[in-house]
Amino acid sequence: MSNILDSIQKPNDIRDIPPEYYPQLAQEIRDFLIEHISRTGGHLASNLGAVELTMALHLFLHFPEDISPTRTKFSPGARISLTRSGSTGG
Repeated sequence: MSNILDSIQKPNDIRDIPPEYYPQLAQEIRDFLIEHISRTGGHLASNLGAVELTMALHLFLHFPEDISPTRTKFSPGARISLTRSGSTGG
């Protein structure tokens, strides 16, 4: 599979990629970040360190549905509350 990153057009497209290609996708994302951040400036290390974490979140969660403040998928009866500051409450 060549240039996997180009095949991703929306958040859940990562689910269509076979797991054996995840390392290649992670490297393509890193290459993309290095290329663009070196031109525009910014914090490179933190972005590179979050690649696998971000991929895992996209594999586990169903975006954009799971980021809704009233979504209760993971804890029945509990309310997930997200605020602009990033804090969560129950």
